[in-house]
Amino acid sequence: YYQGFPIAKSSATLININILTILISLSKTYKKFIYIRNNTLKKIHIYFGLSIVFWSIVHSISHYINFIKHMSILLINSGSWLTGNTLIFFLIIIVISTRINNSSIFYIIHNISTIILMIIICIHGSFCTIKYNINTCPPSQSWKWLLSGIIILLVEILYKYFFTKYTSGIIKYSDKLYQFNFKLPKKYCGKLIFINIPEVSKLEWHPFTTSLYNNYTSEVSLHIKAR
Repeated sequence: YYQGFPIAKSSATLININILTILISLSKTYKKFIYIRNNTLKKIHIYFGLSIVFWSIVHSISHYINFIKHMSILLINSGSWLTGNTLIFFLIIIVISTRINNSSIFYIIHNISTIILMIIICIHGSFCTIKYNINTCPPSQSWKWLLSGIIILLVEILYKYFFTKYTSGIIKYSDKLYQFNFKLPKKYCGKLIFINIPEVSKLEWHPFTTSLYNNYTSEVSLHIKAR
């Protein structure tokens, strides 16, 4: 009987809930209906990220105590031990990547590490290292939580790339000031829209506030100062 088992399972559930919340917070669809400042979303992302780190520490310590109390070669050589320590490694990389000043390098390291981490999480709980009894293993639940968030993001990404809006015109006011026009409903005026310039990066989407609506052309405009 593993005394740290209830703590390990409880903290694992909290990790799954926090990961789902972070995935949902990345969605931009609800921003069409609810205005949330980007700085607020960043704080929410950091908060739930730190929550994942905290409960991961609790989860790991409870398992390490189990391994120490019931020292076994089978436990140390198990898939749970290997995937668990690999998860800790990638979690450390994700935390360290937040200190990188270069946004492109941060984006690549942070996202690749996150994808690998989510894949390993789905595998981590499926080795039946700890059992309820001799014949019963606790089923892995992580994939269910992750799948819900991933489906939401995947549908949004597919919609964004297949039904994306291209600029209907660009007005150059000076060498540094440009106006971009988009065929969008009036409800978008004053809200954020995310712009992607493939020549700069196909992965980066940058937020800009729309500042003008033309009733005659049904166009929403935004102004960008080039640096």
